[in-house]
Amino acid sequence: MRQPRSEKVKDMSRDIIERLRFFAGVNGEGHLELLHRGRFANANVYRYRAEGLDCVIKDYSHCHPLIRQTLGRFFVRREVTALRRLTGVSGVVSNFCRLGNFTLAYPYVEGLSLRELQSRGEVLSEDFFGELEKTIIQMHRRGASGFTKFGQCIA
Repeated sequence: MRQPRSEKVKDMSRDIIERLRFFAGVNGEGHLELLHRGRFANANVYRYRAEGLDCVIKDYSHCHPLIRQTLGRFFVRREVTALRRLTGVSGVVSNFCRLGNFTLAYPYVEGLSLRELQSRGEVLSEDFFGELEKTIIQMHRRGASGFTKFGQCIA
């Protein structure tokens, strides 16, 4: 008998957390929260909190096997390569962890999304755009060349 999809997702989530605990050296229980449910070839994005650990997990394990084994692997590998290349650039995480072929974790950064800012009627300051321009210049100097038609940064 086939395992229901919801049970498969729970099993994958448990596996991800166990790998994360191992790499981060965390003991005890934590809390996993789904921030974004990926569709088709997009990652599920989770926030995992435990004592001494607060991180984001991008995971392609939920994708159809063909997508997971091709695009999922490719996207994780591409992001790891870009993050390594951009180590030391202000605004780019330097402590990330590849948890498997389809999964990547890095520290959670507290803040508001653009959608949340918009709903509050707030706008980004001019200072933000000046800092963003400096970061993009640093990224280009390291070989990060732009964005794909899907809006993902490519290196």
